[in-house]
Order: sequence, then structure tokens, then C-alpha cells
Amino acid sequence: MKNLVPRPELVSSCEKLRIAFPEELPITRHIDEIKEAWRNNQVIIVAGDTGSGKTTQLPKIALALGYGRTGRIGCTQPRRLAASAMARRAAQELGCDLGNEVGYQVRFDDRTKSSTVLKFMTDGILLAETRNDRSLRRYEALIIDEAHERSLNIDFILGYLKNLLPHRPDLKVAISSATLDMESFAEFFHAPVLSIEGRTYPVEDVYMPPEADEDLSSAIGRAAEFVTELDPRGDILVFLPGEREIRDATDLLTGRGYRNTEVLPLYGRLSAAGQQKVFSPGRERRIILATNVAETSVTIPRIRFVIDSGLARIKRFNPRSQIEELQIETISQASARQRRGRCGRIADGVCVHLYSEDDLARASAYTDPEIKRTGLAGVILQMASLRLPRIDRFPFINPPPPAAVREGLRTLEDLRALDPAGHLTREGWKLAALPIDPHLGRMLSFAETRRVLPELLVITAYLSIQDPQERPLEKQQAADEAHRRFRDPKSDFLSILNLWNAAAAECTSNRLLRQFCKKNFYHFNRMLEWRNLVEDLAGNAAELKWSNAAVPKVIENTPYDQLHQSILAGIPRHIAHYVPEEQYFLGTGGKKFLIFPGSGLAKKKPVPAWLLSFALVATSRLFAGIREIVLSEENRKDISEIKPEYLEIAAPHLCSKIYDLPKWDPESGFVYARERLTFGGLLIHNGRRVHYAKSHPVEAREIFIREALATGELNLPGTWVENHVEVLRSLAKLEEKLRRPGTVLDPGAVAEHYLLLLPADINSTRSLKEAVKRDPQDYSIPRADAMQEQFVKWNAGDYPDSLTFSGQKFRLDYKFDPGEPDDGMTLIVPSDRMNLLPGWALDYLVPGWLGDKVELLIRSLPKAVRQKASPVAETVERFREALETGRIFREQPLTDALAEFLCETTGENVAPGDFDDSRLPGHLKMKLAEVDAGGRTVRLHSEIPESFRQGSRLSRAVAGAKQFTVSGGTTWPGIERMPPEVALPNASGKTAFPALCDEGDKVGQALYLKESEARLHHARGLLRLFKFEQAGQLKFLKRTIRVSREVELSWFLNYRDYADDLLDRAVLAAFNDEPWNIRDELAFGIAAEHARQYAGEELDQLQKQLEALYPAYRQVKELMNKVKPRAGISCADLKRQLGFLFRSHFLRSPAVFDSYSRYLRGAKLRAERISSGPARDEAKLETIEAYLDRFYIAAESVSEITEKPELEAFWLLTEECRLAVFAPEVTPAVRGPLKKLEPAWQELRF
Repeated sequence: MKNLVPRPELVSSCEKLRIAFPEELPITRHIDEIKEAWRNNQVIIVAGDTGSGKTTQLPKIALALGYGRTGRIGCTQPRRLAASAMARRAAQELGCDLGNEVGYQVRFDDRTKSSTVLKFMTDGILLAETRNDRSLRRYEALIIDEAHERSLNIDFILGYLKNLLPHRPDLKVAISSATLDMESFAEFFHAPVLSIEGRTYPVEDVYMPPEADEDLSSAIGRAAEFVTELDPRGDILVFLPGEREIRDATDLLTGRGYRNTEVLPLYGRLSAAGQQKVFSPGRERRIILATNVAETSVTIPRIRFVIDSGLARIKRFNPRSQIEELQIETISQASARQRRGRCGRIADGVCVHLYSEDDLARASAYTDPEIKRTGLAGVILQMASLRLPRIDRFPFINPPPPAAVREGLRTLEDLRALDPAGHLTREGWKLAALPIDPHLGRMLSFAETRRVLPELLVITAYLSIQDPQERPLEKQQAADEAHRRFRDPKSDFLSILNLWNAAAAECTSNRLLRQFCKKNFYHFNRMLEWRNLVEDLAGNAAELKWSNAAVPKVIENTPYDQLHQSILAGIPRHIAHYVPEEQYFLGTGGKKFLIFPGSGLAKKKPVPAWLLSFALVATSRLFAGIREIVLSEENRKDISEIKPEYLEIAAPHLCSKIYDLPKWDPESGFVYARERLTFGGLLIHNGRRVHYAKSHPVEAREIFIREALATGELNLPGTWVENHVEVLRSLAKLEEKLRRPGTVLDPGAVAEHYLLLLPADINSTRSLKEAVKRDPQDYSIPRADAMQEQFVKWNAGDYPDSLTFSGQKFRLDYKFDPGEPDDGMTLIVPSDRMNLLPGWALDYLVPGWLGDKVELLIRSLPKAVRQKASPVAETVERFREALETGRIFREQPLTDALAEFLCETTGENVAPGDFDDSRLPGHLKMKLAEVDAGGRTVRLHSEIPESFRQGSRLSRAVAGAKQFTVSGGTTWPGIERMPPEVALPNASGKTAFPALCDEGDKVGQALYLKESEARLHHARGLLRLFKFEQAGQLKFLKRTIRVSREVELSWFLNYRDYADDLLDRAVLAAFNDEPWNIRDELAFGIAAEHARQYAGEELDQLQKQLEALYPAYRQVKELMNKVKPRAGISCADLKRQLGFLFRSHFLRSPAVFDSYSRYLRGAKLRAERISSGPARDEAKLETIEAYLDRFYIAAESVSEITEKPELEAFWLLTEECRLAVFAPEVTPAVRGPLKKLEPAWQELRF
């Protein structure tokens, strides 16, 4: 071994020290034994009871052995107070000044020199020195005191020494404790154990378990009464788990009014002045209520009695919940011995245990080492920076739980300090260089990039110290009011800056700072420590060459977002979302908690939606914003209102991105998806639209092909895509025609076609356009490949795109939209061509749909007919075949053709009116869309409007009709004489009737299936030709028409064009020939000349006849009014008869002048007879009433009865029947009209 050279300054210091061992201390009797053991062993373990003197005398023994010449003697203490106190005590005993030969170093307070030979320090200071002095060469001997506390730093030091000692055989180590697990330590270091008895008086143990339903305060009171009876002047030390229990016990004991007794609290948050009262006893008896801070390292003078509650608040880190849980637990046997040892130092003592002896026996032997109940992130980071073995390979006395190790590793990965292999990243080295917790270090590192480093230097320094706020028991309200001055309503972190600015502005010296702290209830030493730490951290930042490392005196205009993003970067898992339904905050991992009542946000309305909490600590309830160092439930409240988006900026690597609802967007041409951000079970962002191809190119390509190409929604004119779209459109149209949506087109086959052929980089419209430019070949799918197999062979003729009428093609639109007005097929017809449609144009649909319609029409017939037509499907096919072969004449309504066919095939008497088309579904009723010149729909018709109906007029396209169909003009159409009738070829013997047709401004020639309709149109055509030739004469004659006032008021009040109808009637009469017989231009010329000469006479005659009808009309009305009260039914029928006789446009009927006089005479006779026998009249009415009702119902369906010759003929027959029934003496125009009534009705039905 290399000989070590003594250091002159240390040798000189050793020579100045006065080494003496007090005889009264128990350790003095063991000095030689300790020297011998330490001289022969590198490590010794000294197990000394309370009061043995080990803490003060072991450093002297090291000096007596000659240690301290080549290196210092280091002595560690778990607490700063103990380190400074023991240094003062040692300096006093060694006869030197503190800070010279004997000194101490705690964080931000170094009272040592290069000549200091005996150095007291905290465990953390020694641990920090290993960074720059890995072999601890500056030390010749180390004394690790109070090792039983097993803090994290102590365990780390012990493990470090375990590895170091083989490489430093010259290093001497003594490990001392009052209650030490000697076996485990001896085995760990293979070192001898030296036991030293304590300097105590006998202590009597009294066990007083709580009685039934007795709370802790009451049990304390009972124990205090017990020891007071033993000695009313002996000081009492009471161990309680927390501040709340101390307050409760204080209230109880103070209320009892013990004489000459003061009750004092002792806990970590207590002010320095409050703590000093405990160490400066007066004349009164003291009852000291303390937490477990009084167990070790602190000797409270004059304690005679100890009352041990057996409880303590222990902080445990739960690696699953990420919460430091501060819960009341039963103490260990070691803690019980420590508490018991606080008495019996000045006289016989009594320790009252508020639990049973069995409870003590069942308790764990030792309190769990801190490494088993804390987060390990900082330890792992420090070990990595020291290049020590991995934590799972490090020689801990009690290795940490694997879950805690995993949590520590995860924390460092959250902070980006470790890479997946477990090595320090660049960020990790930065954090390791900072003398603060990794979480706080990450805040500083991130703040430097966000330009808020000065603010974070202040905040992280504050978070590194114990809470400087003080709340004296007697001035709690005043303290709260003082603290409220600095509170920010949105963020407790801004409250820290407010406090910093206020202190900086008001405190230019330590004296002013002390006054500020006293006035505002802050702990002066901690405020001073905060200020020093800020300067220290600023120096560290400057060493790292960070920008803006200097902290201004006053920090202003702090950017809220950047500040809180930086804080969140260090504690990303401390974000939480408010759940209004449950009224709690939900944090990561499913944690539920409330805001601590002392926070500035506790009463904020509305409640913040998101917040950030520096720490969570579980007490009786789980609060956010408590960061406690000393085990206490009333500590720091550091929370703020934030936006969840901060997390994506501060810790994007922790955010999980969930993509859903991917969809191709036709407008942009890209595939977009909803991207949601989650973290720790929280939904950070509810969803935003992003390019799906960036994260999922393969899926985006498939979606683009399936939604853009396979649907035909995307079209690129002039490329193969246009051909592809045309294929899809034609198949979509076919689906509409077949009324089989989604069955013809095979989208899967289309998609597979393009997925197979198109390049892999096509996932948007833009990429497809670029690909088309690079590669112009045709990728479009063949039509057959895009169809379902069963539809490949279909008959296009069954579903035409247009229908032809009158030689003109009209477009057909197909639509499958059940329940909508345009469901089915729609015939598109311009308004100026509506007159080209035959009346049956909408009946036959298209061949592919006709079978369904015919089948439903047949099934609407009576059962007897349906049975004769069975099987219906075969009947339908035979009917379609007959239509196609021409055996059934098609130029007629479908119901006419079908009725004719069924009559022939079944032998049943089937009329067109027997079919019930109301049972037809909407799509089997063709619609008619009337469009304007621009192709816009003017109106949608369910049938051909009456104004455009041609009745039985045949289209020019019908075989045999062309030569009798002549375009209109103002002169006689055609050259040859029109025959009265013609036989149509290929129409099963059908006969048609040539006639003139009035087309408004011209007259043409057409062919009609019905003779009565042909006669009507022929007469109108003759009238129109005459008006063309004699317009001036007719205008003159119209001015001569006059009727009496009575006639005008009774019949023409709402019939203003009666003169035109009367003049037409006069011209027809003046032709002097039956209009139907005028068949050529010569005959018309003769008739027109006669009408020109005699039209005026005929007009005068008709006016006289019209006036002659009025007296009879008036008499009937007067008679009706007389008998109406006694014959209501009969009078109602008479009123209906008169109303129809003199309806609007009644002059268009020839019957007015041929038969109205007879009808009115019969009505008058009937009215006269009603007065004498109303019952007889009603009985007569019953014989024809059913037919009258049928007629009037039919008449309501037409605008004017003269437009329907068959219906007009039936009406005239009903009038003859009225005469036959009610006035038989009036000569009828028809013989036996009653017998003809039923056959006439049946004929009308057909």
C-alpha cells in the first residue's frame, strides 16, 4: 500500500486540540476496546444506547488513534440541526473555535477551512462530494452516525462505502446508532460490533391501551392524569402522529387548567422561536406535544415522563399511484425504544404506552428503510452520473422493491434523462449536474428553452426548501390573512413569484427580511435559505452556459403559458382534469383528489377544468398541492390552472396519439383522421384533423382507394380516372334501374383492383395527379370486373334511358329513394312538348318494371278473376309477350289493354275501372317532370295534366296513323278527303277515326281511337277554321249578344265567357250540316259560306230560346222553396239537378237548346207533385238515385263534362230517366231509358 503523506495544516490542527473523555459517559469505559477494534478493522459498528456519548466521543477516539493527519475525519448526521449542534459541542469539548479545527457543512452553509480536521455534515453533503472525489481521498476516517434511521442517503453512502473500501484500505469507517439492526450491518460489512450501554435511570413501562370508543386526545388526557398523580412537576414528552393531533391534544390539555403547567408543541413546521422554547425550560412544568422529530438527534432537557401514542405519520411512495402517501401507521419496536429513551436521563422515568404489550410484540422490529418507501428517480440519476453499477446491482443493505426501481426508471424516462438502454442522455447529464431533484432540474432545463429561466430558478428553489409559511396556533387567522396578500387566483406558482417580488422590494437587508418574515408569518431562516438557493442555482445555470441565468431583482410580465409548460415538463404526470359530475379531479392513472383548502384555487369559481399539482399526498383525504418534507399534513399548496395542450409541448414523448375516424376529404383530396391525445388515462386533446398518411401511409392509401376511387367520387378529367368514373356511374345507374342498390357494383373488387395495380405512394388526390403525369397508362377497371357476377349478363333494353312518343325521345331518370316523391322513374319532358305525350304515356313504365306493375294490378281484381288468371306470374308473361308481338294494341291505357287481354284469356268480364291502382307502390307509378328551356323542373306531375291530355289521339309513330296526321295551319289541313274511319294495321282489328284537331293558333289533322272524341275535336277544328276566316264578323256578332238582367244574375254571374260559347253554338248550327260530315276542304267552304250568311239569325234564335227557359227555371225554384220544409230529400235532388243543368259553361252542350225545355217542364211537374206526396217522390227517386250519385261523382273528376262525350251521353240518359220516373207525360227522347241505364253505366266503365 502506498504510504500517505500527512498534510501539514491538518497535523497542526490536531496538535491544537485538547482530547479528554468525560468519566461520566458510558463510552469512556470502552475507549480502549473501541481503539483496539478500530485499529485492527477497517470498519467497526458501534451500537450505543441513548446517552452513551457515542456521537461526541467517537470523533475524539479517531483523533486519539492518530487519524486526521493525512485526511479529515468526517462525521455525518441525518439532520442539519444535528450537524451544526454536534459541531458546536465538539468544538467546545476540544477547546477550539467553531469553523477552524472543527467545522460543519450543510446545504448553503459551509463553516469549514482547509485546516478543518473534524468536519460534521449531513449525509447529503458527503454524497455530493463523491461526484468530484470519487475515492473520498480528502477523508482518512468517516463516522456515519444515526445510521439506524436508514434514510436514502445513508443507505446510498453505506453501499458506496461497501464498493469503495476494497480500493481504499487506508480509509477507516465507524457506523454508529442508538438502535441498530446489528446483525444485518455486521453481515453487510463483515465488521465487529461493539455495544455500549446508555447513561440512563430506570424506566418503568406502563401499558394503557385505549378504552372502548376512546379517541386519541382522550387517551392522552387519561395518561397525563396518570403521570400527574405520580409527579405533578415532572415534564412530559408526548409523541403524536401529526399537527392536527397536536392541536386537538393542546385544546384538551389547556382546557383542563393544570397549575404551573405550560403546553408546548414541537413539529417540523414550527417557527424557530417556537422550537427554542422546548430547549429552554422555565420554572413551570412542561407538557411537550411532539411529532417523531423528537425521537432521535435531539435531546430535550428535563424530560421525566414519556407518553407514546404508538403512532406516526410515515411517508410512503406508491409506485403504481405515483402518490406519496402520508398515513398514520403503528410505529416499529425500534421507534418505541427511541421514544422510551427520551426519559430516564435525569431521574427514574415512566413511559406510558397507549397500546398493549402484545401490540408492541407484534410490531415490526425496525421502520422500513426509506429506500423501500420512496421514489428512486434521483438516486438512479445520481448513480448513473457517478457511473456506479445499475441500481439493481448496487450493494444496498436492503435492496429497493422492483416496483420502485421500475417507477424510478420510468420517471427518468419521462424527464428524458435516460435512454431505453438506461444510459444518461444529454438532458440527463444536465439534470445530474444540478444539485436538486431531477423533476426540478427538468423544469429549469425546459425553462431555459422557453425563456422563463429566472422565474423557474425562483420557483424551483422555493420547492426545494421546507415551506417557509408559519401558522402559529394562537395566530392562525392573522397568518392566513398575511399569506393571502401574495396569493394568485390562478396559480400557486405565481404566488411564489409574488412573494419573491414583495420580499425583494421590501427587504434590502437581512434585518428588513427578518421584519418582513415576522410581519407576514414566514420562517426567516427558510426565506434566507430560499434566497441563497436561488443564487446557487443561478450559478449552476451559468456554469452550464444557460442563457438568462441571472435573476432580476423583480420579476415582471411573466408569460403564464411558458412558465407552466416548464413546470409541467418536470412533473408531467401531475396533470388532472375536473369531473363536474363527481366533483373531484381525475389525475393520471385514475387518481381522484381534491384541491387542498389552503390553495389559492380552492375556492375558485368556476372550478378550473385542468390543473397542475406539484405533488399529491394522501392524508385522510387525498389533496393536491401538498408537498411535505417533514411528515405533516399541513404544508405547501402548489397547484395552478393550466391548459391540457401544455403537455404536448412539455412532454410530447409521453402523449399517446389515438387515430380514429379516418376519411378521405374530397375538398382537399387528402385522407384525414381525428387525432386524439391521451396521457395516463386522461384525454388531453379531444380531437383534431390531421393528415393520416403521415402516421399511417398504408392505411391512408387503402382508405383513399376505397373512398375516393372505388366510390367514383374522385374524377380527373382527361385521364384514365375519367373512364373509371364512367364505369362506376353506369353501374350505379343500373342499380337504380334494377332497384337493387349496392348489389350490382362490387366495391371490394374495384378497391382490390387498384390496391393491386396502383403504386404504393398514392394516398391522396395530389399524389394521384403526380402519378398520372409520371405514368399515363390506363389503370381503369373493366366494366365486367366491377360488377357482381350475377349481373354481368343483363338486358339493357329492359331498362332504356329514354322513351319515344310522337317521334320524339324523352329522357328517363331512375331513382331508388323509397318514400320520397321522386322514387321510381321520371319522364323528363320540356313544357313545349308536353302535348306530344299520349294519355297513356306513363302507364307502361319500362319492360323491366312492367311485369311487377301488371302482377299487382291483376292481384287487385276480385278473387274470381284472380283464380281464373292463376298462376299470375305466367299470365303476366303471356300479357308481356302479347304486347311485344303486337297481338294487343299498345296505343291505349294499360288498364284498357290488360282488361281486354283478361277478358279474352279468362272469359271474365273485366273492366278497366276494376283495377285498383291505389295499391301500387310509388315506384310503379311513373312521374312526369315538366322542365323549362333551361332544363329546370317546373313541376312534378303524377299524371299527364288534363290540359295536355290527348285522350285517344294516336301518335304519328303508330303504324297507319302517319297519313292521317297532318301538322296544323290556318287553312284546311291536308288535301284528300278524310274517311270517317280507318282500320289500323297490326292492331287486332282496331278502328280509328280521322278528325280535325284544334291546336289553338292552328288546326291540324289527327287520328283518334274513340269516335265520340274524334267528333268533339272535329267540331272544334271546324270552329277554329271558321274563326280564322271570319274573325271580324264574329267580333261584331259577339257585341250584339244581350241577355236579360234576371238571366245574367241567375246563370252568368260566374260564367263570364258565356257569349263565346253561345256564338260557337250558333256557328255550328249555321253550318247547315252535321259537323262530322264535313270531311274535306270543299265541304268546309260550302258550310262556312252558309254560316257566314246565317250565323246572325241562328244567334238571335238561340238567345230567344235561352230567355224562354228562364220562366220555367224560376217556377221550379219557387215551388222548391214552398215544399222544402216537408220534402228535404226531394228538394235537395232537384237543387242538384238544376245546379248541374245551369253549371258554368253549360252552353257548350247541344242539349241546352235541344232538351232543356223538356227537362225543366219535367222538373216543374215533379215539384208540383211533391207537395201532395213527398213520400211517393222519395220512393221514385230511390229507383235511379244510385246511378245519379255515380254520375255526379264522375262529373266532379272532369273540368267540363262536354270534354268527355261518353260521360255527357250518360248524363243525358239520366235526365231522360228523370222524366220517365217523375214526369212520364213529357215525351222522352229515348225509348225505355230505365232499361238502358245499367248497360250504359257498364259501357262507361269500360
